[in-house]
Amino acid sequence: IVLVKKNNLYGFVDLQLNEVIPCIYDDTYHTIVNGFCSVKKGDKWGFVDRKNQIIIPFEFDEIVCKAKYLACAKPNILD
Repeated sequence: IVLVKKNNLYGFVDLQLNEVIPCIYDDTYHTIVNGFCSVKKGDKWGFVDRKNQIIIPFEFDEIVCKAKYLACAKPNILD
């Protein structure tokens, strides 16, 4: 699956250019880890899967992907 940008929003397509994840996200770390992708909607980060189902809600100010098999999320500690 390949990252695409349309109207300043990010999404993903497959190798046949079929939309996999629509271009509705403000940012992404450009990688898929174990079928999950970190994406930003507004000012919060979360994770979606290859079917664009929310795996981790958009509640985090920062997302860190450190390893092939690990994704960590950091909430806003000031709230």
